Amino acid sequence: MKISSIVDITDGKLQNNPAISFITQSHTNISKVNDGDLFISSSLKQIKQALEQGAFAIIYDFEIDYKSLDNEIAWIKVKNIENSLTKLLRYNLSNKKLDCYSLDLVSYEILFSLQSTKKDIIFLTSDNFKNFELLKDLKEIDTIVSTDKVFIKKIYPLSKELNIEKYSIKNLIIHSLFETSFSYKDKYFHKLKLPQIYINNFISIINFLNKTEYDISKLNNFKHMQPIFINKNNEIVDYGKSNRFILSNTNNILIKQELEFISNHYKYGKIKVIEGLCFDEILLDDIKPNDYNALYIKNRTNIEIIDILKQNMDDNIKLF
Repeated sequence: MKISSIVDITDGKLQNNPAISFITQSHTNISKVNDGDLFISSSLKQIKQALEQGAFAIIYDFEIDYKSLDNEIAWIKVKNIENSLTKLLRYNLSNKKLDCYSLDLVSYEILFSLQSTKKDIIFLTSDNFKNFELLKDLKEIDTIVSTDKVFIKKIYPLSKELNIEKYSIKNLIIHSLFETSFSYKDKYFHKLKLPQIYINNFISIINFLNKTEYDISKLNNFKHMQPIFINKNNEIVDYGKSNRFILSNTNNILIKQELEFISNHYKYGKIKVIEGLCFDEILLDDIKPNDYNALYIKNRTNIEIIDILKQNMDDNIKLF
């Protein structure tokens, strides 16, 4: 691509009169930069490394003494580097026919659980530098999904929103807060590790996949309302091996939905809700008392909770 075209697309300003006029490829990942490439970064350290690896052009958004580094290559300064990434992606995708969808967070993670090894579905994240690498060499058979409706619309205006409907299900059995069985159309789903409140999201994804093969056992990797079972000594135990468990979430909308669901369907146990915005030691003090069956921790992830519990277990072992 010509340097002049890049400047126009990104609304950048060429800072010098470079000896080169075009680049081979564009990258945000420093490990992929080769001779003749464009590198996009807000890191001076990585920019210096890109120059050592043969970069022909740099897009950046901060003050830098480019003349002392290499005045022969193209230095393109932009006001906002993420906006420039978005514009470059929109340009790169403008002549492709793609299936692009924005999904709610739950549906996105169900799809990711079922299709995490499928190469023709591109899962965008909140990191647009990584998204740039994922999207710059797409094939027209690829499907793009994202939870950011605004971003995906910017890079591909023909993108669609996957709406969640209320489906007609039969033979519903609620085995627990976290496990259900049900029939949908001509298929019976037996003891899915899936809360009842997320059945419609699950069916939407099954319909979205249509006849594409998927591994239902991978639904065990679904993150939301996945309990951490603990015993009276606050040690992690196998699924269902205790009447005490911990749930967590960082999404305020889902927290509200899940707490409402738990309060309506878990009337036989004591529920305790705490804020997780505190030091790990203080949070552990809230976890330790045996005054609950269900502990719901806001603003924390299961990974964080498991780390805290494992550290506590290690500390207890050291005492002996």
